[in-house]
Amino acid sequence: MYAVELYFSVDAHGLEPGAEIVDASVRRQLDTDRIRLEHVRVRRVGGLVHVVVFVSAGSTAEVRQVAQQVGDGVAADLAHVQFSGFEIWTGERLDTEGVGP
Repeated sequence: MYAVELYFSVDAHGLEPGAEIVDASVRRQLDTDRIRLEHVRVRRVGGLVHVVVFVSAGSTAEVRQVAQQVGDGVAADLAHVQFSGFEIWTGERLDTEGVGP
């Protein structure tokens, strides 16, 4: 089991998307034939959106690829949202690796 925290920023002139809209976009981006989705959690903080996706996958390399794909896909899907980076958690967050924010 892995958790991936994805970081997004919202344009100064854009509306912050609702949690349900972000959740739906994340789910559309996931290739569920490759990755088993366990849970999605969306937090909005000021002009930032943090999404934690819990997945079952074979390796951190696979999760890294999925995180980039989902982040880019959500940014393309939602107007005024930019993908800023991600962090992969394993176990007790001991093996944290990532890119951003």
